[in-house]
Amino acid sequence: MKSISTTADDIYSFFSLLKLDIAILFAIIKVDSIATRRLFFEAAVFPAIAFILKILASAVKSQWQLASSLFRPRRVTLVSRRGLFLPITQNSILTYHPMWTIQSTTAHLQIANLTAKIDLAFPNRGLSDVNLNSINLPLAHTLAMQLRKPPSGEPERKLTAYTRERDLIATYGKQANQENHAEIMWRYMTSPNDTQSTVGVEVVATLQTDELYQPAILTSQTALTADNISTYSPEGTWLNSEADAPTANAIAILCHFSNGASYLEIAHPMDAQGFTLNCSGESTRWEFLLLDQEIEKGVIRRARIQGWWCSEFLTRGAASELIANLSNSPLPLTT
Repeated sequence: MKSISTTADDIYSFFSLLKLDIAILFAIIKVDSIATRRLFFEAAVFPAIAFILKILASAVKSQWQLASSLFRPRRVTLVSRRGLFLPITQNSILTYHPMWTIQSTTAHLQIANLTAKIDLAFPNRGLSDVNLNSINLPLAHTLAMQLRKPPSGEPERKLTAYTRERDLIATYGKQANQENHAEIMWRYMTSPNDTQSTVGVEVVATLQTDELYQPAILTSQTALTADNISTYSPEGTWLNSEADAPTANAIAILCHFSNGASYLEIAHPMDAQGFTLNCSGESTRWEFLLLDQEIEKGVIRRARIQGWWCSEFLTRGAASELIANLSNSPLPLTT
């Protein structure tokens, strides 16, 4: 890039090359002869102006190339890791793997500390085969989203699914005997202190309809085998045993397993419409009622629920912090 001083030097050199004295130039301009003036402008002034414009154009072009090189979009692929965006290098291409992968209708979550899978055609079967830090958890299914009432064993049709960083998103078109459109997002989460022992999945379910009025019912069901169960009320109190567990107003449930691991499930207080707990039989089952209302055409209803797995004993204090984080978080406007 030429500087301004360089440009001035070039102009001076040009006039020196022509051996034209400035005083003489002005004297020539004052000559009354029109022919003389014309010859002067054709021989000296016009070439000088063209030369100056050429130099200025070269300087502007150099400056433009420098500026555009600073802001020109580059083909750089970024990887999001723990909130940081890192460029993919030759080595990282070999080591980076997406969190969610989809094979046919089955989605797999595979992180260093958590693996699970879900059949997107049957969201009412929930997450299964959950493995945390190489610990197999005694979970039959968790966060099983029931979109129909009564339950149906048929697969959800008109399914479209895709992944987005930490998210797995599935959209379901209008189903038989159901006028609602549904979209479910499963999001991988880490605890606020970013400990590897506590990770989770948040489910955001969205319902809307093309009808004028349509009932919308949404539940989440979980079944597992646990040694100790505690429930958390909207008033902020823990109940020690399943025998004392309320059946209408719990917003969270904490389970401890014989292998030392823990599981915490939290429904957002604004979405927890009801809770039922069944401890009879070999496994413990519960259901959160997340939506139970009529929705209008053009109105979107969303509900949230989280499941947290911990490879260690999760205290009630730590569980209360996770509950408070969800309670104070705003509802996402989009999924």
